Amino acid sequence: IKKNLFKKKKITFITNSYWINKLAKQSKLLSNQKVLNFYNNIDFENFKKIDKIKARKKLNLNSKEKIVLFGANNPHAKYKGLDLFVETINKINNKITVIIIGNVWKEIIFKSPNIKFLNLGLIKNIKKLNYIYASADTFVSCSIQDAFPKMPTEAMLSGTPCVYFKNTSIE
Repeated sequence: IKKNLFKKKKITFITNSYWINKLAKQSKLLSNQKVLNFYNNIDFENFKKIDKIKARKKLNLNSKEKIVLFGANNPHAKYKGLDLFVETINKINNKITVIIIGNVWKEIIFKSPNIKFLNLGLIKNIKKLNYIYASADTFVSCSIQDAFPKMPTEAMLSGTPCVYFKNTSIE
């Protein structure tokens, strides 16, 4: 039914990432339709590289710790991959600090005694968010289905490398 409907009308579809654009163009349903890509706005003004030691000092974080950052507005949404993140972190034997930012409303349990966990909650102050990103050794995005998450981009603008799944919109 949908195929017949789309054959009769010319519709322009807008995507917000290369990944979704590629998937849309591969779709049999959209094969005769125009598919354009417009990226989300990226805040180059407020997210800048900050020296890691300076950022940690401002946030009262130990400058010698290994810090892994995970964040999502709603980290408990299944597609954000928090369960995958926790499962993976629990396999690490080294001492690390895990910081999670976002609207955390369920308990998150890390099994290893080597993991120090900080829940910073939802951060609304952009400058503080920039410092949090800059303080981490890496930002981990375990999102398995996301149109164009801004946090990995903001982390990279802040000078923090990002780990993510291949074949997602971040790529």
